[in-house]
Amino acid sequence: MKVPVFIVEEHHEAFLVWDFARRSGQIAGPCLLMHYDDHADMRAPELNRSVKEIALKEAAYVRELVDENLAIDNFIVPAIYAGFINGLYWIKRDRSNSSRMNLTLRSFNQEGMKFICQQDDGSERTADARTFSYFKGGNDHVFTDPPEAGVKILLDIDLDYFSCCEQPSRQTVVAITRAEFEEFSADAYHPLKYITSRVEAVRYGDGYYYLFNKSSFSYESRRRLDAEAIQELINELISGLRHNRVKPELITICRSRFSGFTPEDQWEMIESQLIFGLSTLYDLDLHSINELRPAKDHTFEHAGYAKSL
Repeated sequence: MKVPVFIVEEHHEAFLVWDFARRSGQIAGPCLLMHYDDHADMRAPELNRSVKEIALKEAAYVRELVDENLAIDNFIVPAIYAGFINGLYWIKRDRSNSSRMNLTLRSFNQEGMKFICQQDDGSERTADARTFSYFKGGNDHVFTDPPEAGVKILLDIDLDYFSCCEQPSRQTVVAITRAEFEEFSADAYHPLKYITSRVEAVRYGDGYYYLFNKSSFSYESRRRLDAEAIQELINELISGLRHNRVKPELITICRSRFSGFTPEDQWEMIESQLIFGLSTLYDLDLHSINELRPAKDHTFEHAGYAKSL
C-alpha cells in the first residue's frame, strides 16, 4: 500500500496536511505523532480563529487559520486539540536522555483559541480536555522505548533534524512613509521597539524603511553537520523505523528553508537522501503542499520530482 508523503516548506503547514488527510479519509481518528526535529514545536499559541470542531469548517477556513494564526513552533498543540494527535514522540538527534509524561491540554473558556497544557493529574476530564502521552528522546531511545504495536502513526520529519542553523538570519526590510520614519525616530518608546529583537528606521535615497533584525555578524552553527554525518543520521533514522516496524498512515517532510533552520546549501541534498532512504521501506506517493492551496498561493516548484510536485 502506498504511503502519502507531503513535502511542506515550513512546519506549521503540517496542520493543513493533517486536516486534508482527515477530510479525505487517509487518516481516521487521532494518531501518534513521531516528530523528528531539532525543535519541540510545542509552544501553546493564542489564536484569533478557533480550532474547536474544525472538522465542520470549510477547507478555506483551515488555510486561513494556518497562514494567519499558526507559526512554525506552535502547530502541534492545536493539532492535539483538533484531534489529529493523541500522543507525541519528539526525537532530537543527540538527546542523551529520555522521558515520558502524560499531559492534559485544554482551552481557555473552552473556546479552542488559547491553550493551557499541564501535567495530567486526573482532574481535567471535561469535554474540552485532551489527554496525551509525550515522549522525548534521541533516536537511540526509539529502539529501547518504541511506540506501542498497532498504534496509528503520523511520521513527521524536519530536515533541520539532520543539520540545523541555530540562529538563521531574520533581516527584513519594510518600506514606510516619511511621517512614520519621523515618528519612530522621535519616540524612544515606540511600540515596535518592544515586539522584535531589533528594529531601525533608516533613510536610503528618497525612501524610508524599517530594517528588522540587522546584524553585522555571522556565527557558525554548532548544530550544522557535514554530508557524511547527515547520511549517517538518515541511515540511523531508517534503521529505527525498520527495527520498530513503523508503518505510518502519512509522512510529512518539512524543508525549513525559508525560515533558515535548514542550511540553504544542504536542504536539497538532505531531502533527496531522506526520500531515497524512506523509499527502501515504503512505497511512497509524493505530494506537495501546493496541492492543498489555490494556484495563486503556490510558493515553490520542484522540477526534480513527479508531476504531483
